[in-house]
Amino acid sequence: MREIIKKLNFRFSRPDCKVLVVKGRHSGVIQSSLIGLPTFAADLTVPTIFLSVSFLRNCLSYLKSNSRDVAYLLALIQHLQPAVVVSTDALVTMNRRSMLHELSERIKSSKFISVPHGSYQKGYEFHPTDSETGKELQFESEVILASIGKGDLKTYNRWGLKHKRIVPIGLLSNAIYLRDRLAAPVEKRFQICIVEHLGDPSKNHLPLQKKALETFETLCEFVDRYALRNQIGITIALRPTSKSLFDSDGEIDWVVNWFRDKFKSEITFTDSSKNFATHMASDESELTVGVDSTALLESMGRGNKVLTIWYDESPLGIPESSWTFLKNPSFESFVAAVDRILAEDIQVYLEKTKFDREQLIECQEGSAAIRNLTRLIEECIKTI
Repeated sequence: MREIIKKLNFRFSRPDCKVLVVKGRHSGVIQSSLIGLPTFAADLTVPTIFLSVSFLRNCLSYLKSNSRDVAYLLALIQHLQPAVVVSTDALVTMNRRSMLHELSERIKSSKFISVPHGSYQKGYEFHPTDSETGKELQFESEVILASIGKGDLKTYNRWGLKHKRIVPIGLLSNAIYLRDRLAAPVEKRFQICIVEHLGDPSKNHLPLQKKALETFETLCEFVDRYALRNQIGITIALRPTSKSLFDSDGEIDWVVNWFRDKFKSEITFTDSSKNFATHMASDESELTVGVDSTALLESMGRGNKVLTIWYDESPLGIPESSWTFLKNPSFESFVAAVDRILAEDIQVYLEKTKFDREQLIECQEGSAAIRNLTRLIEECIKTI
């Protein structure tokens, strides 16, 4: 009992809460964006328990027919009466349904907004199925999807949800980076930047991750051969979710070691412990390449040259194009695309890829995504 109490946060007073932010994977960018709005953050790992008879009674009542997290949030929403409840699209229940969707079915006094942390096509693991028939489940949802771009109006498909309203806002992480980045011009220090996509080795047997790893290995082979042929160095943008570059005893981390085994050409690495290291490396490179990575969409939205490959339809929804996406490329077609992109004037390149960029990511005005989300929330508050 004592250990359970340590994981609870007790509070008497009820805060002024117009916006309830439910913490989850990737939700930190939401809190960083809503500065100035009366918000309250619900942390499901350390729940805030309000010492109120009605709150405690509601918690116990909801627990009879709901999971612990859903019961807690239902009681919290009823207690705080927020106009808007917002979280990421990664917030799901134990039975692999959108938690925001489940809450919206029960609570009609609040508006619910889901903020994607990436672009989603019809994927392997994002569609719940009926346990008896095996058919995909489809839910018409009142949750507003604050999508990345206009293309998501047709392509977004996660957790079987069909959102009645989708509002393209852009990517918050990109907007925060642009907002906080120094105004000085970015110097192009690297020829090619690879966005790392190794993932969790324990999940490499899953269909989508297995395909991604195979594609990424091919991409690295192509880039290494290209670099050796042209005598250029490569920078590897390690993702923040990767292990640290060096263990405490100074041994090389397994991610770095994987790349050193693959590459004969000269490679350098970003420091994944630094905020926005991938963003900066991409901005400082003439070309950023990768596979299934939202970092490529972000870089595209910032006006950089990018090229992604896949041996199937693009998981990011990037239209097949010799300028942005190569489907089933050979080494020769990869080389031809890289040479063409690097040789093209940046303004001409941006004009040729304008439609793709505008469809894929709403990010043409610096930190517009923050303003777009704030505007959407304020609109919802007014309608309550």
